[in-house]
Amino acid sequence: MKNLDRNPQDFTAGDERKRTVEDIRTHRVAGNLAGAIQICIAAKARWPQDFFFAKILADLHFQEGAHETAFVALADFLALIPPSHRLISDFATRYHRFRRTLPRDQMSKYAAMLLDAIKETKIDVSVAQSAKKIISPDAILPLGNMEDKRSREFIKLLRDDSKFENFVKLEREFEEHNAQQLAYILDVHILNRTRSIKTYRIDLFCVSTYEKLGLLDKALKVTTELLSVKLNSIAIRSLFRICRLKKHYAPADALLEEHPALIRANDFNVLYEFVYYFEFKNDFHMVQSVLRTLDKSFATNIPVLRTVRNFYIRFGLLDEAKRLEGALYPRGARAAKKKYTAEVAETELELYSQLEHQKQLAAISDLTTGISHELGQPITNIRYTIQYHRRLFAKELSIDAVSKVFDSILEETARMGGLIRRLAPLTSSRGVVEQFDVMDRIRKRVEGEEPRLQEGKIKVHISPKHPIQLTGDPVKFDQLVSNLLLNSIDAINERKETRDNKIDILIENNAQEIRVLFSDSGIGIPFGNRNKIFDPFFSTKPPGKGEGLGLFIVWNLLKMLGGRISVDSKHSDGAKFIINIPHHPDNQS
Repeated sequence: MKNLDRNPQDFTAGDERKRTVEDIRTHRVAGNLAGAIQICIAAKARWPQDFFFAKILADLHFQEGAHETAFVALADFLALIPPSHRLISDFATRYHRFRRTLPRDQMSKYAAMLLDAIKETKIDVSVAQSAKKIISPDAILPLGNMEDKRSREFIKLLRDDSKFENFVKLEREFEEHNAQQLAYILDVHILNRTRSIKTYRIDLFCVSTYEKLGLLDKALKVTTELLSVKLNSIAIRSLFRICRLKKHYAPADALLEEHPALIRANDFNVLYEFVYYFEFKNDFHMVQSVLRTLDKSFATNIPVLRTVRNFYIRFGLLDEAKRLEGALYPRGARAAKKKYTAEVAETELELYSQLEHQKQLAAISDLTTGISHELGQPITNIRYTIQYHRRLFAKELSIDAVSKVFDSILEETARMGGLIRRLAPLTSSRGVVEQFDVMDRIRKRVEGEEPRLQEGKIKVHISPKHPIQLTGDPVKFDQLVSNLLLNSIDAINERKETRDNKIDILIENNAQEIRVLFSDSGIGIPFGNRNKIFDPFFSTKPPGKGEGLGLFIVWNLLKMLGGRISVDSKHSDGAKFIINIPHHPDNQS
């Protein structure tokens, strides 16, 4: 059995280092950390320029829970390593392990200690620069006596709102000259304290400070807690703004659920954020309602009206934007009026091509929402009531005649329910944004339509075979592919002449976007219909055979994904669609 207590100095020169490393590993695996540390310390003395033993010693001390000693060993490792990407990465890995484990204040203390060690030790310049980038965000910057005095004065001002102006003045000094120290002070003295009226103004001001520092989660935490103490318009605005920046409105939803009367707020800053909130919810009706409230409530406030006008233009409400012209540019302001008119005209031209579809989508969204709310539950009640009485009639009388009526009603209610479900993807643009394999999603959608494809003897060719990654909403992408497949299957089944039944799906990938070439050997699209096929309820099929929604849904799903679709006019054997979807999620709504 190997002697675990042997001194590494007993080994011959040729095997000494190798066997020392093995002994350290053996002690560590056996759980004898003290023995492994003892051998490692001796090895460091034996080979003072060998960075390996300093690195392993840092690991052993960390495993033992002696964090400060581990940091000293990590500093020794940093001082010994040559400029090597791999070794700097080793340092970063160990440093981030400390960051995940230690409290913020303790981490700041050790980070400052490491920065001091870098200053006092002759370390390769490139290594020192890389290490500072890793360490600096955690360190409390060294303070001189004057600055330390100012810190104590600032902390004292945090106790209540009585000297709010003095607090603001000093906070701005810290923000300009020592933002890291400011963030540390706020974390220690503001972030986790109990909210009260006594410190409401200071805590609310610190929310904006956290925002400026990019610490949105902390800003959101403080704001939510303040609103539980008192509803304040500035705090409400801050909550909605932070949610907008995070693109996550769950805290705002919770606030409105608890206080629904807030929707009738008449504060400009709150209403301003409501516009973005309802845009995120894809509730165009409420966007218009909020804009009308702003329009009427601030009819004499020129800066507010300019903002409202910009919103009107943003949402394609050009008639409303023109209506504000008189209030914004009275007689005599001809130059400004001319510039404004040109601006609206330019915007009108830019928006014209998509304005009609936006209005159609808004109308369909309102209609579908109304149907879902007003008819959804009655339809369900009708279905279950009919099914219940049908069972009763079966016991008491012949039901042939009644069954025909019931079957007809059930068929119609199922059709109405199916219509509602079909339009559901268009009532909200919300969804997840994540990376997914386009080719895998397409293959699974094709597999899902396999019964229809086999029935029509349709072959589907998908290319390429290798994965292609896209960042976006995979569910909306699935719906897009499904609607295109169903459209192609119907088009092929409608064709009378004999030829190969096939669907070709080719994906092209570049740095900015993916390009989907989707073609079929169906009946094709007559030239006169090419401008109509994306309109809702447009169909060339006989009544009852098609809803005319498939390509309308495709068009709108692509708008949500930030993409576009067009018909290849040169394709003669069936129909061919060209679809472009951007890689970057910021281009997706």
